[in-house]
Amino acid sequence: MRENFIITGDGPSFIMGRYAAHEAEVLTLAVHPEARGRGLGRVMLRAYEEEARSRLALMSFLEVAENNTVAISLYLSEGYSESGRRPHYYTTSKNEKIDALVLSKPLKHT
Repeated sequence: MRENFIITGDGPSFIMGRYAAHEAEVLTLAVHPEARGRGLGRVMLRAYEEEARSRLALMSFLEVAENNTVAISLYLSEGYSESGRRPHYYTTSKNEKIDALVLSKPLKHT
């Protein structure tokens, strides 16, 4: 089962995803607050996609809170587009419900 997971990271950032049936899904992408703004998220996302391609994944999916504008900007700039929405998926610290955006990207193979 371990071979179904994709984990990449070093130091203040990491990404974890899973792979099944030619699809890859980002489960978590994290960058330590003090290390943000240095492009580490982009580096992790690209490394994850490369590993997913090596496993013959054809699509990558992820969910992101609709108010996480920094992450959404990263994903859109890397070729992801909105393919769905999960209403009231997340609960904020103020007990407010916000939607999750489902983003997807075809993974091109060379």
